Amino acid sequence: MSDIFEIIATDLGRLKNYPDRVCAILFRDGKLDAIARYVNRLTGGAIDRIITSECFENRKSGDIITIPFPPGMAAQAVDLVILERNEKTKTLRKSGAGVAEKFGSQNTLIAMGTLKDAAEFMLGCALRVYTFKKHSTKALSGVPTKITFMHRRAEVLRSHLPSITALVSGVHFTRDLVNEPANVLSTSEFADRLKKLQSIGIDVNVIEEDQMTTLGMGALLCVGQGSNSPAKMVIMHWKGGREEELPLALVGKGVVFDTG
Repeated sequence: MSDIFEIIATDLGRLKNYPDRVCAILFRDGKLDAIARYVNRLTGGAIDRIITSECFENRKSGDIITIPFPPGMAAQAVDLVILERNEKTKTLRKSGAGVAEKFGSQNTLIAMGTLKDAAEFMLGCALRVYTFKKHSTKALSGVPTKITFMHRRAEVLRSHLPSITALVSGVHFTRDLVNEPANVLSTSEFADRLKKLQSIGIDVNVIEEDQMTTLGMGALLCVGQGSNSPAKMVIMHWKGGREEELPLALVGKGVVFDTG
């Protein structure tokens, strides 16, 4: 995801002529920050009309108000995300996802101003920017080629990008596995894809059926007899924690096809 993300310092001049979609934060207390004031001035007071309306009073955190083809701006739409100044993490992530759902394949400039915990908003946005069209015969809308996040403390936000990218990559990798049909994702294909995780430092060991027989894993082998694909067990180790930390073990099953 990091290849489509751009993080820049606040630059009001870019808002007027940005050609695709613009997103700005509108705080629930109705007090406009520098970005909202500038957008309000460009649009001839559109934001003033919004915050003084009964509609705004009934809105809750995370709601999005869209101004299509805003006057005075080159953008096709401006999305105003309503948030508290000290918003909760869950709402920030949901709001980021909500914005990403709006822009589809349009490039977007997200002006966050001084928003606290802006990395959580960015995480929600990044998680939502996902498509799976590997086997589609129809033209589907894709994802933007560039999402620009504008924040007063761009260097701080930029420092969160590696961890966000790692988390989002893992989630999207898992979604790809879930979305693959059973005639593509066999047990062997599943194990092969997990073995590729060795490239990022994870130890991956695939136990085959002959080893399972030696280990006395009869129940697992019995279930696997109903399929042409061989049963496999994959053990993965990531040893990146601190020495004083207790290990964490997760046990589960990757079901590629289930007749039940």
